[in-house]
Amino acid sequence: MLKLIFISLFLLPNLFYAQTIYLHPTNGQRHYQWGKQHNVHEVIKNPDFSFDETTLDCYYEIDFEKKTSTFWTPSTESKPVILPISEIIREGSQYTIKRSSYGDIDASYIYPVTMYIDVAAKSFIYAKYDPYLDRSFAWQLKSEIQYSDAPKLSN
Repeated sequence: MLKLIFISLFLLPNLFYAQTIYLHPTNGQRHYQWGKQHNVHEVIKNPDFSFDETTLDCYYEIDFEKKTSTFWTPSTESKPVILPISEIIREGSQYTIKRSSYGDIDASYIYPVTMYIDVAAKSFIYAKYDPYLDRSFAWQLKSEIQYSDAPKLSN
């Protein structure tokens, strides 16, 4: 009986809680507003500037157990970039993932990043604040999303 209680309390909930979200953004559009914005939808709805929509070839793996975000682009044959996640907020099928990113030209530059993922709606918004030039960016991405311990998305 004790074994049955242990299994039901500790092992079964893990079977129903997905440990990983896999994202494959296929296209998206980047917008920005000057200043630090606290509502990502405001940046998208009322940008100071919007870039052209672009085709993407990248993947993200959000691992809740390890608290890491892995990013890679098969077309560039670059190594995957693994960054720690500082905060995960879950509200139903919606996840808010907070982490930092580093500058492409100068890795000493640190940029706060928030990823908004709605698994049910299959939506993905990537937001970044540039404290050096005081700009808020938001990428509204069309993305394939898998939510489970499923294998990686095919490249």
